[in-house]
Amino acid sequence: MKTTPDTPVRPKAEQDLYIEKNIWQQQSLGTLVSDWRAQFSDNVALIEDDTTLTYTQFEQHVLARSAGFYNLGLKAGDHVMVQLPNSLDFVISCFAMFRLGIIPILAMPAQRESDIAALCELSNPIAYIVPNSYLGHDYIAMAERIVSACPTIQHVLVSGIAPKAAFTSLSQLDSTNAITAAHIDPASTALMLLSGGTTGTPKLIPRSHNDYHYNAKASAELCRLDQQTTYLAVLPIAHNFPLACPGIIGTLSQGGKVVLCPAPGPDEAFPLIEQHQVTHTALVPALTKLWLEAKQWDDTDISSLQLLQVGGAKFSSEHALQVPEVLGCQLQQVFGMAEGLLCFTRLDDPQNEVTHTQGRPLCNLDQIRVVDEHDNPIAQGEIGELQTKGPYTIAGYYKAQAHNQTAFTSDGFYRTGDLVRMDQSGNLIVEGRIKEQINRAGEKIAVAEIEQRLLAHPNIDEAILVPVPDAHLGERSCACVISNQPVSLSDVHTLLKEQQVARFKYPDQIISLSFWPLTAVGKINKTALAKRAEEEYVETTMNHAQSTPYFEKVISIQSAPAQLAPTVSELSNNPFKAVYESKSAWSVGIGKVAELYSNGCEITLQQGEKTTSFSGESFPELMAQALQSLEFENWRLYGVAKFELASVFHGIQSRTEHDKALQLFVPAQEVRLEANQATLRALNEADLNLLETLVLQADTSCVHAESIADFEPLQTPQINTQYKDEYKTSVAKAIEEICNKQYQKVILSRRIHVPDSVCLNKSFRFGRLNNSPARSFLYQLNDFSVAGFSPETLLEASNKGYISTQPLAGTRALGSSPQEEQQLREELLNDTKEIAEHAVSVKLAQEELEQICEPSSISVSEFMAVRRRGSVQHLASRVCGQLSKNKNPWHAFQALFPAVTASGIPKREAIEAILRLEPNRRDWYSGCVMIVDSDGFMDSALVLRSIYRANNRTWLQAGAGVIDQSKPERELTETIEKLSCIANYLIDEKALEEAES
Repeated sequence: MKTTPDTPVRPKAEQDLYIEKNIWQQQSLGTLVSDWRAQFSDNVALIEDDTTLTYTQFEQHVLARSAGFYNLGLKAGDHVMVQLPNSLDFVISCFAMFRLGIIPILAMPAQRESDIAALCELSNPIAYIVPNSYLGHDYIAMAERIVSACPTIQHVLVSGIAPKAAFTSLSQLDSTNAITAAHIDPASTALMLLSGGTTGTPKLIPRSHNDYHYNAKASAELCRLDQQTTYLAVLPIAHNFPLACPGIIGTLSQGGKVVLCPAPGPDEAFPLIEQHQVTHTALVPALTKLWLEAKQWDDTDISSLQLLQVGGAKFSSEHALQVPEVLGCQLQQVFGMAEGLLCFTRLDDPQNEVTHTQGRPLCNLDQIRVVDEHDNPIAQGEIGELQTKGPYTIAGYYKAQAHNQTAFTSDGFYRTGDLVRMDQSGNLIVEGRIKEQINRAGEKIAVAEIEQRLLAHPNIDEAILVPVPDAHLGERSCACVISNQPVSLSDVHTLLKEQQVARFKYPDQIISLSFWPLTAVGKINKTALAKRAEEEYVETTMNHAQSTPYFEKVISIQSAPAQLAPTVSELSNNPFKAVYESKSAWSVGIGKVAELYSNGCEITLQQGEKTTSFSGESFPELMAQALQSLEFENWRLYGVAKFELASVFHGIQSRTEHDKALQLFVPAQEVRLEANQATLRALNEADLNLLETLVLQADTSCVHAESIADFEPLQTPQINTQYKDEYKTSVAKAIEEICNKQYQKVILSRRIHVPDSVCLNKSFRFGRLNNSPARSFLYQLNDFSVAGFSPETLLEASNKGYISTQPLAGTRALGSSPQEEQQLREELLNDTKEIAEHAVSVKLAQEELEQICEPSSISVSEFMAVRRRGSVQHLASRVCGQLSKNKNPWHAFQALFPAVTASGIPKREAIEAILRLEPNRRDWYSGCVMIVDSDGFMDSALVLRSIYRANNRTWLQAGAGVIDQSKPERELTETIEKLSCIANYLIDEKALEEAES
């Protein structure tokens, strides 16, 4: 291959060695598709949603796409910018280009205009391939702006429908005309990956056919992939890791099956693992942690999973140890780079090596050395920079002659910028980075780029971006600025949004200084800046008005949190107490030292003898004021909101009839439970000791108690007949009003009275064994109690302002057998009435988030999945977004409350109809329960599938969504199905006492 300044190549002697050793197969990537078809013709190769391609069909699609590219005039050596999500179009297009010698430049879907424009300027692409939209972003509009700025782009090709006449749909491009594949030099560039980048624009990494084929195939052999392998492509497949380590190309080389996952969250991935019996996948550490947390409460069967690869950033040994136990599969740590070198822990390595190291090189011809700052080798076990070269590591970046002079040594070793040490077995342990780069949840942020962009703000004179350790992100970014006027984090985000910068590059924190701290030699002390950022972060997440700290103690427990939490509550005789299950964590609050309540208009805060009232126009701002007045550090609130609070939010009435439509309390004592341990919290040491005694007593009681599963439930109350006719009449009236265009949808409910001798606590424990809720809860606030199993969250808000809501609409029973459940599931997925009901609910949730979130951040991360909740299954979606500046979680609460799936569309008209058509006030039914933390975290669950007790009455309640296609008899049946989630597990205290005597 001819040496050019644009694409540096290895010395000929090295190339000859790799060919002689049979490392390089001397075959272009484009010819692999025909080879695979010959070996695995009828095997399934690729799956996306409902589309399945065998190896034969895959080859046919590649040939058709190749002909389409050829007919456009694309030829060997041309560059094409590819910015597609995980899809068949991505894989087919890339292999079609490999076949013709066209070079795809693989950009990430998350990248925005500034990155793409700079890459186009560097690479001069002939074509640009985009989706019409993805996760709410308009790629068509962005492509129009890119084309106007990049004169070399002759074609914009669209995955999906091309809405512009000047653009071409990829499916329309495909042709059946036979063309001859180009003769491709296997040593030539096959594709270009993007570097993490330490300056503004990512560097282009030219990977040859020879080295990338080896990269994928050798990785697949090391991971023991075969024709029984099913690989789930979860990470964006423009990344090297899921594309070829072994990833998609490696799996196909062994005859396996690849399932393309649209997003990496557990809500999307777990059902695909269960459906397709996935055996292998790859994640970054931040996502692995999310999966571990989700598996604590998600009951999706992912037992087919055999191997999870984790790479892209340092993976903590604590979480590494959890993977086999929680996810039920083997862990393999992977450390590598798009520039080449790959290190793997081996499948037969001792657990200690898998847990604590990042493995050793893939190939015996990989050369690695660990050096000091002067390039001198250091002793084994010491920390230094990793340098490498080998058969699949590049000789230089594309069009980066000046940078290559510093990125590579004089003898051809690549300076990785990674700080590592090597153990006695040759495994590498990654200790950090020396390059100016921040690794935020696996995404690389170039410090220099963001610093330069911050200087565009008129009030910022100087800016430094530093990484700060973060429990959730690995590293968060903090902008340290010297400014002539105050600059807020929102100001910085607005600036970067205007500059079309990717959202993950926005700083997570900002601190202002008058001068820079300096080292002894006069350089800016970035270590001191990071420490200052940590200190300020802790300070700002604490409420400045707080003064009383909680005493804490961690103890070991033997029993499961699901049984221990309600037992602790039951043993306490305090009239104020709450149990809340959120994912894998259980919280118990006992007693109250402060109470906050509202009628929707005013807010009252009681702390001891002190009562403070807050009134004004903005409910969210009033809540923020009230919470700032709490006199406790690191507090957690437990509370409930009644459905009628919505009538105030939507302007139907000025205040609720009840002063405590929203009721929250700060507990005097608290227990937070996870597997095998309890964290105890109290406001003084004496109460902490009493709490420890109570928890240990409860733990012993759980260990030695008769199994709650052996309890005999109450004979099911008459859920089929109570208020049956009245309910059907109300439904018929609602259908009439909907047909008259008064509203589109309303949820109508009916109450079922049950004996007052039902024990809510034992019923909760028994029911939790037989339900799979999104959240569960057991609250007693003086003379009112509620216990239940929420099928969906109303609002989840992180302390960073990232929020999500999970509308469930569309219901079928589970049936009495797996076969009947599957039949009912198919019926649900094909019922136009249920689908329509669900779609409008998701649309409304999106519109509600648009009021409070950054528009570009809003996405539907999950759409129309099926979730099992107790005795029923639902259509489920998840809508997410980042709160806009000057918004707090209570803005989100006000916008989303009540849940659309418990009220209707439009909400105001539906709420009015509920107040008019239902015989009783709803009170707590279809309201919510919640926990709220001092750092802005909020978790709120819809109150359904519950049992209620107040005013010497005990009852159940369930509803069904009514639209113009509804039938009263079917909606009645749906209430019966939902009531069964709780009605079948009621424990009668009186009958239990009689049985025991």
